[in-house]
Amino acid sequence: MSQRDYRKRIDWHLARSSKRIVDGCNAMLAEHAASGRLQSGSTLVRAVEIWSQQSGEGVGAALLEFGSMIEKRGREWDRAMAAVQSSVEAHRAAADEVLAPTFRASGQRGGAEGGAMVAVRERLDEAAVALQDQVTGFADGWTAPRPRKWNERHPIAFAVTMAVIGAALALAARTIV
Repeated sequence: MSQRDYRKRIDWHLARSSKRIVDGCNAMLAEHAASGRLQSGSTLVRAVEIWSQQSGEGVGAALLEFGSMIEKRGREWDRAMAAVQSSVEAHRAAADEVLAPTFRASGQRGGAEGGAMVAVRERLDEAAVALQDQVTGFADGWTAPRPRKWNERHPIAFAVTMAVIGAALALAARTIV
């Protein structure tokens, strides 16, 4: 069996999320500009909400994909979940860059080091922790699909094993009677 590149798959899902984040923020900027709320804190809050929602959808899609791909829990499962954890950290680290045009358009005083931006980064950190919790819950099996049983994964081997056991029991019954 070839080794799957889970990091590449989760990064693909998060790249799609980043594109949806940019598109969502652009639509929100247009809406806020039209309503006169562009340079308000609501622009920053909404940008974080968009990042959180789209990132959660990307992580969720990757987890569902991995859950259907990996038939049993073990090293392969652990490797996949570690890749997701690592990618979520990288995705959070890139959030400031992805959201930079939205932050600039909001025109907050104090720039990147102002109080509003400190609060935004705290909200992004909280959203990233929620994503990590989502991954942990899935990895621990609370929300992951149940792995298939051995006999479901190997139906032919199971049938042969049951036939051999049945034959052995029949032979044993003949010798007893």
